[in-house]
This record gives sequence, structure tokens and C-alpha cells, in this order.
Amino acid sequence: MWDLASGRAIRQFGTYDDARMAFAADGTQLEVLGGDSILAFDLKSGKALKRLEVDDYPPLLFRPLGESRGYLVCNMRGCLYRPGEAERGATRLDVPEHANKVAACENRLFFVTNGKDGTRLDIAAFDASEPQLTRVIHSTRLELDKVSSIACGPKDSGFLGTETGHLVHFSQDGAVLAEADPGSGKIRAIEPLLDGRLLVGVDGASGFSGAVPARLAVLKEDGLRLDFAVSVPLPAGGAGGYLLQLGVSDDRRRMVSVTDANDLVLDGGPVHVVDWNLEALLSAGPSAENETLESEDFVLKTGLASGGLKPQGLTFSPDGRKLAVTLGVQTALWDMQTGQVLKEQIHGYGQGLTFDGDGYFYLENGADPAQAGLVHARYDGSTVRRPLPDRPAASIFSIMLTGGDLLTAGSTLALGADEGTVIWLKETGMDGPPASYPVSYTHLTLPT
Repeated sequence: MWDLASGRAIRQFGTYDDARMAFAADGTQLEVLGGDSILAFDLKSGKALKRLEVDDYPPLLFRPLGESRGYLVCNMRGCLYRPGEAERGATRLDVPEHANKVAACENRLFFVTNGKDGTRLDIAAFDASEPQLTRVIHSTRLELDKVSSIACGPKDSGFLGTETGHLVHFSQDGAVLAEADPGSGKIRAIEPLLDGRLLVGVDGASGFSGAVPARLAVLKEDGLRLDFAVSVPLPAGGAGGYLLQLGVSDDRRRMVSVTDANDLVLDGGPVHVVDWNLEALLSAGPSAENETLESEDFVLKTGLASGGLKPQGLTFSPDGRKLAVTLGVQTALWDMQTGQVLKEQIHGYGQGLTFDGDGYFYLENGADPAQAGLVHARYDGSTVRRPLPDRPAASIFSIMLTGGDLLTAGSTLALGADEGTVIWLKETGMDGPPASYPVSYTHLTLPT
């Protein structure tokens, strides 16, 4: 969870495959559907206040019904109503099974099932105060490509987006009201705005010939006429044309986009997260197409807020202003005052950084053992590299660097390794007495 005012990652609540979540109406709790449970977390303490059991199927929809009335949960088995009290069981609703997309609106539930013979749209009457009375009132077939997104519209209508960039506005009885093509990629998100317009997020592409940015199109709800469109910024590496997520605040003033070079949501790779001033974007209108609007990159490829990855190491700088967070083969160097990542350092797997007053140390292990060395990266941008001695021929270990293994005192720098200790003279960077690699692993202390 991030604080948008500062950009800081302020809390992590756990790791759940394909989770759905929502803030409680009073803003004190985060409610999460993950696996076979609904959990309510206290935002201040991070503690789980409630746990309710549900079906363990990948979720299509999770909607808290408010005022302690329970939850609506939909998956491939259909939908169920789960009361908020642990002692009460769930009630399965009389709705279609095996749907691909579901939307819960004020008085309607929409179910889309993609099939070889076309797309089936089922519309159910829904009352949040009596969800157990939900029933299907209209069913129709639409000649559409595979539907990739669905959203609620005005007057119990709805919107469908396809994988080929086609957008459909349908009525409360399933009749097509308007159609448009806001882009050629998969429509990932459809968000009704507060002024009678519609925000649509469309995939770009990533390939060997370069990335095509994802696209955000703003259309008039009435007739789906295009107002304007803008591209989603690409990350510094130039890849990331797939729009995995598009989150819009209830007041429609803020927006966060998540893009990646891979169109698989759960591929585990780095993503590009951008915080948008949606209010400014919408007020700019058609001129936004030719303007560079400011957006803030969260730089969350690695680190504390990397989607539930567990760090192998956490090390603070001596002044407490920086934090090194190690995950796999890289470490993110965080500025604790701004909450932003200053640098991402690549190194050997399972290793990390060790700070001193001028910068930090890391081990550089290349494919050629002769190129291995201890690198001192200073905050002024300069680096000093100290070569490692040859390891014993019988050794199966490589040198690892963790927070407690590197010590410095006076003119000496010492590294505790699997086969012993490596010692350098600071000024020359060369091996100093005693000889490198004593016979066994050593935890060492240097005199001051």
C-alpha cells in the first residue's frame, strides 16, 4: 500500500495469487479476497481483523456490499453471497456458471461468456440489500470477438471491450446502443467518468522492433465518439506496451497505470507504475494529444513494494537515510526521506550491499572468475574495484556478500567468505597481510 502524497510504500499485507481488494467505506480497513478467504486488515496496524472462508477459485469479482451486509464473490462456479459474520455460511446465487467476465452495477449483474459460437451476455436483477434474490432477466448473443473487459454504464446499461479493440455500449436488455474502435489492441479497462465521458485503456505491444505504447482514449458515452487519446509513458528501458492495470479514484482526480513488456499479469517480471493527474488530463481535453502531461513514475521494479516478493536482505546506511533491499540478483537502494528508489544494483544471486560513510560495497561476479571483484560505489559517482584472489581448487563455494560479512577499520578492509577471509589494504586495493583464505569460514572482528 502506498501513500500517494509522498509516493512511499507504507505497508504490505501479504501475498495472494490473483487477489481482489477494496477499501472499507470509512477508510479504516482494507478488505482482500485472496485464495479461499476474505480478510479485513486494519490500515494502521496491518493486523487481520476478520477472516471469512469462501470457494478457492480464481475470482472474477469481489464487491463488499457495505454497512456490514457482507460480500458478493463471483468466479467460474458462479456467484455467492457471503455474510459478514463468521458463523454464517455463504449462499450460492442463481446465476450463470463458467462466465469469463462479470460486472456488478447498482441494480444489475452482467455476465459475459466467450464461446466458439459467439459471446453470450446474461443480465441479472440485483439488489445489494437482498442479494440472495438475484435472478437472470435477459440473455442474448452478440457477434463479437473475445470480450476482455466489462463495465457498468448509465441507466442500467453496460460496456464491453474486446481483445481486438472493439467497444460496445449495450442497454439494460442487451440491445446494442453504440459501437466504436478506440484502438487495435486488447481493451483492458473501461472506466465511466463523472462528466458523461468514458475512459478506455487499450494495449500497445512489445517486440524486437520496439514497443508501441498502451493508449488511453476518452470518448463521449452518448454515441461513443472519440474526444481525445494519449499514450501511456514507456519506462526508461523502452519496453512495456501492455496495460495490466488501470486504477481510477472514486473522485476521478487520480489514476494509476501499470504496464509491462509481457501481457501475462502473473509473469512475475518488473512492471512500470505511473501516477496520473487525471483531473488535469481531462481538463486539457483534445489538446492533451499534443501536450506532455506530467506523471510520476513510482520506480517499483524491486524493493519493499514489489508485489509481495520477500527480500533476502535489508541493510540501512550508517546515517539511516538509505535502505538497501535485496531481491534475487539485484538490490534497490531506497531514499528513506522520499520513499523512492535511487538506484538498482545488479550483483550475484543472494548477495547484497554493505554501506560505509562514502557509499556502498557489492560483489561483482562475472562469467569469468578472473573478473570477480569487490566494488566500492561512492555517492559522488566514482568506483573502486578490488580483485578477489583465486579460491582454493577444492572449493565449491563462491564468495557471498551479506550485511555482516564486510568489516572495515583503520587502513584495512576484510570480507568473511565461505572459505575464510579476504583482506585488502584500503589505499591500494591490493591484498594485504595476513594471506587470503584461511582454512575455514571465519566470522571476524577488526580492531578500531
